Amino acid sequence: MKKVLLAAAKELCEAFAQGKPIPELLDFFTEHEAIAIEHGHPSIAPWLGQEYIGHNEIAKYFQMIADNLSFQDMKFREWFVDEDKFRVGVQGNARWTYKKTGKSWDEKFTYVLDYAEGETEGEVSVREVKLRKYAVWADTGAVSPTSLLTQPLNA
Repeated sequence: MKKVLLAAAKELCEAFAQGKPIPELLDFFTEHEAIAIEHGHPSIAPWLGQEYIGHNEIAKYFQMIADNLSFQDMKFREWFVDEDKFRVGVQGNARWTYKKTGKSWDEKFTYVLDYAEGETEGEVSVREVKLRKYAVWADTGAVSPTSLLTQPLNA
């Protein structure tokens, strides 16, 4: 199961890094109360600090990011898998740009991906493993509204 969880997480991260459309990203999530959360204070960006539950809300989360930010050179490294908790963690980094100002910054982040325990017995394929919770911890200090942006992300 460890290999399947790792492969599923790598597919999700690769899809995000390639800028795949939101409906393709949602295919990685379970249809039953999936959750996305990016930890941080909403005064920095409106999508921070709240849970988005279900495909419609998660689509709104990804759309807010797409509307405000672009990125390049997204890379992932230092993967870990907790097979007992159906959890994968990974560190990543990317160069982000705030679209309203054109200001860019380098940021490190961590994803913790909790997968739903499958009801399938025996061998499970990568596409059968679905994401239950997508949690992000980013370096919000890298994007200080007073030092980098001319206006805060939530303006």
